[in-house]
Amino acid sequence: MWRSLLAVVTAVVLIGGAVCDSLRGAVPVIWDGSAGLNTVLHSSYGGMRRWEEGNWTKDGIPGQTAAAAMVDSTGGRGGLDIIIGDGVTVFHDQNDDTDDLGQGGQGLGLGDFKPRMDLNGPGSLTIKEGATLWLDSHTDVDGRWARMDINVILDNGTLRTTHTPAFCPPSECSVSAGRIIFGYNNDLLPNTILQWNLTNGGRIEMEGKMTWGNPNYWEDPDQPHTGHNPGIGMIMTINDGTLDLTGGNLYDDFFGLVNGELVFFYETIGPAGTPKNETYVLNFTGPGSIIVDTGIFVAQQDSAGVYQPQGGAPDLYTSITYEALWNLGILQANGLSGMTGATFSDYFTTTGAPDDPFNGIDLDNYTLTSLLEPPGLDGDYNDDGKVDAADYVLWRKDPASFGGNPAGYNTWRTNFGAMAGSGGGAGAVPEPASVILMVLSLAGLWLGYRNLIPR
Repeated sequence: MWRSLLAVVTAVVLIGGAVCDSLRGAVPVIWDGSAGLNTVLHSSYGGMRRWEEGNWTKDGIPGQTAAAAMVDSTGGRGGLDIIIGDGVTVFHDQNDDTDDLGQGGQGLGLGDFKPRMDLNGPGSLTIKEGATLWLDSHTDVDGRWARMDINVILDNGTLRTTHTPAFCPPSECSVSAGRIIFGYNNDLLPNTILQWNLTNGGRIEMEGKMTWGNPNYWEDPDQPHTGHNPGIGMIMTINDGTLDLTGGNLYDDFFGLVNGELVFFYETIGPAGTPKNETYVLNFTGPGSIIVDTGIFVAQQDSAGVYQPQGGAPDLYTSITYEALWNLGILQANGLSGMTGATFSDYFTTTGAPDDPFNGIDLDNYTLTSLLEPPGLDGDYNDDGKVDAADYVLWRKDPASFGGNPAGYNTWRTNFGAMAGSGGGAGAVPEPASVILMVLSLAGLWLGYRNLIPR
C-alpha cells in the first residue's frame, strides 16, 4: 500500500510540475506524423517523412504544416518548443526550389534551415526517443547553411547533415553539407547565450563545418555585414553524447581553402578594436567524444579587422589541438579547463591527428574522448532517475545510509523534483514539506481505515 500511495503522490508532483512548466514556456509544436510517409522523393530517400508537410500538432490541432505551425518552413522564428520523438526520421530538403531531383519541376527544396530566437522570443528544438532530424544538401558548391540560433536538446536524438552529390545537377554539386552557424548575420540578438545539450546517446553527425560566431568578411558595400552581435554565446554540454564533424570537408571559406570543421570566431567592433565578448564553451559533464577530420581553428579579429590565429597555431590554415582548446578555456570538464589550472590528461584522451590536405596527408580521424563518469543525481536514493517522495521515505527509514541527518534530507530537499537528463530541478513542483505532509496524511488515513476494519 505504501508503494501505491507513493506512486500517487509522485504522479501528482510530476503532473503539477509539467502543467506549470507548460504555462511558463514557449508554445509546443510536436511532430505527430499525421501526413504519413512521403513517396515523392528520390528512391534513396524513399518513404522519408518530410519536415514541411502536415505532420505537426500545435495548440491541440494535429496535421498542421510546418509553415502553419512555425510561421515558415525553415525552422520557426522563436516562441516555439519544437519536439520530434518516437524514433522517426524527419527529412528537411535544403536544396533550391528547382527540379534538381528529377521530379518534374515540383520544387521540393526549402533552403537553409534557420530556426531563430529573434522575433517571437526564446524557443528550443528537442530531438528525443531515438528520432533523427536529417538535413540534406546537394546544390550550391559549399552546401546549404543551417543557421541554428535556437536552444537544442539531443536526448537520445540525432541531428544529421549530409550532402548527396549523386542527386545534383553537375554545375551545382555540393562538396559538403555546408555549415551549422551560431550568430549568422546578427540573427542572434546581443547578449543571447544558446544552450545545446547532448545526452543519453545524443549525436550531431555533420558532413561540413560548425562555426561558433560568424566572420565579418563581406567586401561588397551593397551587402553590409557585421559578423555577429556582441555578447552572444554558445554553451554545448555533452554527457553521453557525440559531436561528429567528419566528412564533406572540401569547400572554399573566406580564408581560402580551409578544411577544418570546428571553428570559433572572436570579433571586435570598429577601429578601436572593442571586443565583442563572446562566450564559447564545450563542456563535458560525463562521457562523450568529438571527432574531426582536418581541423580545429580559433580566430581572433584584431582592430584592423584581420583574423589572427589563437592557441599556438602558426597560421590560420593549421589545426590546433584539443589541448590548445582546453588551454584557451573553450573545452571544459565540469567547468574546469586549462584556464582554471586543471590538467587536460586528467579528463580527456585523444587518438589520431588532423589531416594535412595541403600536403596530401590523410590521417585517421582526430578524436577527443572524455574520461568523466556519468554524473549521479543527488538525492535520488533509490536510483530510479528522479528525486521524489520515495527517496524521502528511504532516507527517513535509514538516514545514516543516505547522507546522514540532516545532510541527507537537505540534499533531497534541494534536488526535489529533479530528473535524470533534465539538467536540474523540475521547476514548479510542490514544496518537499508539502509532499511529506501529504504522504504522512495519506498514511495516517490508511492506518485509521485499517483499524476500523473488523477482524
